[in-house]
Amino acid sequence: MSKKLLNEIKMGGNGCSSYLGSVDGVLRAAGLWNEDFYKLAGMTGIAFHFIVHEQVCPSGVTVYDWQQKHFTMIDKIGVQSEVFQYYYNNGLNTYDKVLQLAVQRIKDSIDRGKGVVIWAPTPILEFGIITGYDDDDQVFFVEDCSCTGDADPLLYKNIGKADAPILFYQIFYEREDVDYKKVYLQSLDFAVKEWEKEFHMNPHYKSGRKAYHNLINALEKGDYNSFGLSYIVFSYSKAKECIARYLDFLKDQGGIFSGLERAVQLYKEIDEKYNKMEELIPFTGPGTEIDQGLVPDVKSLCKEVFELEEKAVDFIKEILNK
Repeated sequence: MSKKLLNEIKMGGNGCSSYLGSVDGVLRAAGLWNEDFYKLAGMTGIAFHFIVHEQVCPSGVTVYDWQQKHFTMIDKIGVQSEVFQYYYNNGLNTYDKVLQLAVQRIKDSIDRGKGVVIWAPTPILEFGIITGYDDDDQVFFVEDCSCTGDADPLLYKNIGKADAPILFYQIFYEREDVDYKKVYLQSLDFAVKEWEKEFHMNPHYKSGRKAYHNLINALEKGDYNSFGLSYIVFSYSKAKECIARYLDFLKDQGGIFSGLERAVQLYKEIDEKYNKMEELIPFTGPGTEIDQGLVPDVKSLCKEVFELEEKAVDFIKEILNK
């Protein structure tokens, strides 16, 4: 029996996505990524996700096609990976075999010196990292988005059995050289497509401009999840900060991005207004409560950022000649 722990792996990111924070931690420790986080958020496209439930459920940030999106997002930066996803239920006849194979794959990755991104390795329903294993105790060592560094180990037999029972894990290999300008253009194209998306994979959620419709409608009706509201404002505030910094970086990457300055300025304004929303209804973790009397101010700010972001995306479309 054996034991191995990759002590250097820590959650990264700025809070916009537990998935990408996990990826950043794994890739950085493995020497596969050493750029700023905002570039990772922009190049992969995760910063341009804006998904809101019709009643502002906190799950909005993670409701999208993990298997397809997580592979292609990481492929964009040239990192080879494998994505595995299974839905757990007691009626599955072969799940024990699926679990055994997952445990072996994860251990093999740790032995290669690379952590593994996994869904809900702790009771927090967010992505985290497997950083090691211990065969004697039959546990994985994990990092979660609480970033406290003292998450309880996860029993081999319990992976994929969280309250949202999905066995998702992503294993990383090597990195290939990519044409960065191509990646930059693809990321802007992704931003526009996400903004203009007509249908989401779940009819109770919307993306892009339609997500703002969900958010504003819920606030006007007073029919929203208070915890979800503070959480998505926090998460998307960090995402808008990444977009502002990423576009500011892109505008200096040659003539191909000439004219992007106008979108940069708008996203800086959007970032500032999201910061104001965060101040009004701060997210403080589990048990967050908000001052309902400040929600009308949040609604006004939401309407303002919606109009600003519509204009910003129009400027991006001009760059892409759409």
